[in-house]
Amino acid sequence: MRRHLAWFVAALTGLLLFTGAAQPVAAAEDLPARPTEHYYLDQDSVLDESTKQLIDSKNQYYQGTKQQPQIAVAALKSTHGDPLSDYAPDLFQKWGIGKKGTDNGVLLLYANNGGKQNMRIEVGYGLEGDLPDALAGRILNDNLKDIKSHDPKELNQAIRKVFNAVATVIDKKYKFPKDQKHGF
Repeated sequence: MRRHLAWFVAALTGLLLFTGAAQPVAAAEDLPARPTEHYYLDQDSVLDESTKQLIDSKNQYYQGTKQQPQIAVAALKSTHGDPLSDYAPDLFQKWGIGKKGTDNGVLLLYANNGGKQNMRIEVGYGLEGDLPDALAGRILNDNLKDIKSHDPKELNQAIRKVFNAVATVIDKKYKFPKDQKHGF
């Protein structure tokens, strides 16, 4: 009896490992290319011109500093069935967000995914102490109603608020002066 039970457990374990390994993972060729002229990709047309300008101007300021952090924003129609928790690190790595060697970048990933409308903050190792998962989760939860909104203005505002909250954390870390123009 024990021999049959051991065989059954081994077979079940093998089956679980095999099916777990067969789960879809974002292939590099399925991930969108890094934008060359901007710090955002807006496939889902949710960002207004003011928000696009904010993202670019803040990142241009950052590039003029010694630390050169980056906050990239990707607003996608779909992650092709992949959960944001799997898709975000792959996209973060493909885009090479943050200064090489300090890994101080942040990816704000929004995906419509057929109306499910979710967002994730993917943080580089160099900023994890200042922007831990708990704080990233709180930022998203504070804006969840608008992230889930079907009103384009509310959704844009949510992404803008998340961007501003992340920029404030980065500015405090590096002691950058308060951005009077944008209020953070």
